[in-house]
Amino acid sequence: MEELEHKAVCFDLYRALHCGYIRRMFGIAYITFYIAVNVFRRHRYLLRKDKVWDHKGKREFFDFYLGRSGLIRMVVPKLLGYMRPSFYPWQTDERGKFEEMFGGMRSELGIPGFQYK
Repeated sequence: MEELEHKAVCFDLYRALHCGYIRRMFGIAYITFYIAVNVFRRHRYLLRKDKVWDHKGKREFFDFYLGRSGLIRMVVPKLLGYMRPSFYPWQTDERGKFEEMFGGMRSELGIPGFQYK
């Protein structure tokens, strides 16, 4: 919830520093590749340690990443949205979805809700 309230702060700072679209594209390509490779390697390592890196485990592993409802299919549309030159973080507002999912827990713990302007 805290992150949603100020999700555009770093993006606004980046733009204020006039870093530009090309640098933003290089940055997203680099970090996406870096994270994907490391998550993939560490996930595979853990499956091997748990001794489930067999034919079934490999199929489930690749389905998790590349399957019809896999991680890649979920992430690519978000990345493409970010890569638009006109992208701005507040073009989407996830606060309502967050409240729908965690509002009950938030209120039970006595945590205040979002402060809408």
